[in-house]
Amino acid sequence: GASTRAINGANECTGEFNAVAQKRFLIYSTVRKAFGLEGEGDERGCYN
Repeated sequence: GASTRAINGANECTGEFNAVAQKRFLIYSTVRKAFGLEGEGDERGCYN
């Protein structure tokens, strides 16, 4: 959420649900698992 807000916040972080931001988080979660990172990513951010 923080990275998206810094890079593309004006387009994706308008306070409304954003399917693009949600998809980005799902991809991020998949990458975290592929690298074997512990814990969950922080979902607080643009789309929720």
